[in-house]
Amino acid sequence: MVLIWKGWGILAPAVGAAVALLGVSFAFVSPLMPGIIVILGGGGLFLLGYWLNVLRPPAEVGAAVAARRASLHRLVDAGQYAIPGAPLPRTFDEAHAMAEAQVGAEAPLIAKALTNRHTFFWIPMQWCGPLGSAVGVVWLVQALIS
Repeated sequence: MVLIWKGWGILAPAVGAAVALLGVSFAFVSPLMPGIIVILGGGGLFLLGYWLNVLRPPAEVGAAVAARRASLHRLVDAGQYAIPGAPLPRTFDEAHAMAEAQVGAEAPLIAKALTNRHTFFWIPMQWCGPLGSAVGVVWLVQALIS
């Protein structure tokens, strides 16, 4: 079987397997325990994925945009700044303005590239948590029925 993940997305099946094993190991306490533990593990996986994919990227976007801005301004200061297909800037001020416009155009692309980077089978990690919790609910209902 082939596992496909990006970033920390491999944590989704790893946490799922660990939580399932933990739940099974507590089955002697109560037959409901595995389902409850898997539901809680799914919630924890959702929170981890939400932090990695939604809450953390804005800070990374700011740092990436600042690094790109510094890189372009170094090119301007060295006199090597040029946009392919556009006329060359005539002054340093015009080159700095063009670099700022380029950074402004690239910022949304950087933000999109840094959001939802942690996936497992193309599912963002925060949505693997509710899938695990659904398995826990099925496990819990099965324990209540039997």
